[in-house]
Amino acid sequence: MRASIHRVLLFVAFSVATLDLHAQAPPPSAAPAAAPAAAPARAPAATAWRFAWRLDLGTTFDDNVFLLTPTKKRTLAVPTVAEQASGRYVDMRSASDAITTIDLSLSATARGFTGRDLVVTPSLAYEWYARNAERSNITADLVLEQALPHQGRARVIASLQPKYFARNYLADAVDANANGTIGAAERVYARGGYRESAVRADYRLRLRKPPAAGVPVAWLLLGIGYSDRAYDAPFSARDLTGPTFETRFDLDLPHGVGLQTTYDLALLDGSRAPQVILLDEPVFNEDLNGNAVATDLSVRTVQPIDRGRVEHALGQSATFAVTKRTDIDASVEFRWRHFTSKERYDVANNGRRDRRTQFGLAMTHRFSKLVRMSVDGRFSTQRLNRPTDLGGLGEVDDYSKSAVRAAFRITPR
Repeated sequence: MRASIHRVLLFVAFSVATLDLHAQAPPPSAAPAAAPAAAPARAPAATAWRFAWRLDLGTTFDDNVFLLTPTKKRTLAVPTVAEQASGRYVDMRSASDAITTIDLSLSATARGFTGRDLVVTPSLAYEWYARNAERSNITADLVLEQALPHQGRARVIASLQPKYFARNYLADAVDANANGTIGAAERVYARGGYRESAVRADYRLRLRKPPAAGVPVAWLLLGIGYSDRAYDAPFSARDLTGPTFETRFDLDLPHGVGLQTTYDLALLDGSRAPQVILLDEPVFNEDLNGNAVATDLSVRTVQPIDRGRVEHALGQSATFAVTKRTDIDASVEFRWRHFTSKERYDVANNGRRDRRTQFGLAMTHRFSKLVRMSVDGRFSTQRLNRPTDLGGLGEVDDYSKSAVRAAFRITPR
């Protein structure tokens, strides 16, 4: 199936390249009856739409695709008997993976507002995981872009990822020996898959027209959107929806130097739905399993969970033109998450804070106007303000990961 999808995408890409993108000139007008000769042919009519396609092919090696702690990465490689019985790592075959991406887009350009270009670009991307086949996925995007005066631009972007496997989460627990405590083998984990869609709009404007060549040029982009992530059963309590905001400031300096500062904000609302969790009775001084004592550990209980949060992300990147064809880009991003849960028994999220730091370095080389290559690497770490995996839910916790990617972009003219 994966090989068939690859062949279909490549066939479509090269089929599009053979399209005749220029309209043929209309036949000459017929001459009037009294005229001694035919009138001159009219000039070719302007093409209503201009088409162009682009193909991106890349491979990424990621050493921690499931965002696991070092201990859990080792456990994933050799799971215990209890973890095999619980299904904790079913379909999670390897902590690291090689991910091949094929991204095909087709742009159609016509005359839009005030005679400036209106561009419609649908695209389809396929990610193939070599080891963790269940994570392979497809993403579809649609971009509407309108050019505006003074090199401004307005866009609307819609995206859909119909199916994605994140990792396995706690779905239930069975006290098989009736001792009031849930052991590792008595947990029941299930596939945590979801569908995600998003729509956003942004507007870019030039802040100041440069008086002469070689003078810095500044740009500002403002965007707003809405994100919707819906999990498959039995994990509807993990659903997240909410508005997103984007701010980007670009500064183009002389000698091929560019600076970009970004700030993103997401206000995501959780579903506050009940879910099976494991709690220690002494923490609450309550008999949660109804056996007349309040000293049991890892007790099965069903309580409301709220995964709503506020996310802030601040990034800075710098691009340097090493040669006329080669650029180097260095970046750093900081992300802070503040979880908004007020639920008494929601030990995994009530009061949770986490922070992630990510560093990146990339090189882009243009072989020609048609072909370019990029190589980049990223290293990121995340830290929480509490012990990990409270409630036995299988949540993302402290981790570090490295990823290296090589890609080609082909853009026929």
